[in-house]
Amino acid sequence: MLKFNSPDKTRANELKALFFIEKNLLADAEEILIGNLKSQTESPLTYDLLIGIYEKTRNYPLLISVLNSGIRRTAKRKFYRKLKKQIIISKLREDISSVN
Repeated sequence: MLKFNSPDKTRANELKALFFIEKNLLADAEEILIGNLKSQTESPLTYDLLIGIYEKTRNYPLLISVLNSGIRRTAKRKFYRKLKKQIIISKLREDISSVN
């Protein structure tokens, strides 16, 4: 059974995650934000924060996964679609450059 967070609980989690990000405790922030995802939040801030974490840690598979979830669940779906394309193109260029 899925557990849904209230908007207040989701927002409180986002604020905690922001605190952890400020302190560079990315794993702690990620854990909190994943909890929001598991509750199927529609809050773009949760997705934006996770995108930032995964870009900073260069975890492209999880970055794409979060973008896909954001495309499915948030009002920012068009933005996330464009961002996903940009990230994929950038990663491909980076990979091609490293081969040469």
